[in-house]
Amino acid sequence: MGLFDKIKGGRVSGDGVYMTPGTHILRVKEMKEFEGYGGEVFVVEFEVVESNCDEEAFAEQRRQKEAGAGPYSNSNIYSRHKPGDVVSFVQKFSGKNADVAASVVKTFVNSLVRPFGTADDLGPDEWAQFVGPNQMARGAIMKCQGMDKATRDGSKMVTRYRWELMEPSEAMSNAAG
Repeated sequence: MGLFDKIKGGRVSGDGVYMTPGTHILRVKEMKEFEGYGGEVFVVEFEVVESNCDEEAFAEQRRQKEAGAGPYSNSNIYSRHKPGDVVSFVQKFSGKNADVAASVVKTFVNSLVRPFGTADDLGPDEWAQFVGPNQMARGAIMKCQGMDKATRDGSKMVTRYRWELMEPSEAMSNAAG
């Protein structure tokens, strides 16, 4: 079996970058859910409209990475986001933090659909309009505030997000009537 045969049935992965701490204005490109290597995954890919990086957190993360000590030493390296960059919000529904994923995704979806209801108001057919081929949220503008927080055991830093819908997509506005 050659390499082509091995990759022929493989999944194509997105090339998004995790979002940094700071305030970001983002345009929804795509929402998707799929079965990944370790279980179910929810991903939203955004195009950066504007962004500021938390420079203090960025500098501290770099210092700890270089020293190999501190909660940032086990975290992803930040990159600054520029307009036009693609960033990703990823939640895995598996592993030791699987219980957190449902709450985090529900918080995001509530922010996205707030003018029209809540995540609890969406049935399977409505949800499919967001994560399926129709991509109802494509073009929506979201404000995201990313804040670093240490894990419970203090071993690493993770970025938590606060979301706000600034402008619904055209499809969302049309569906709301």
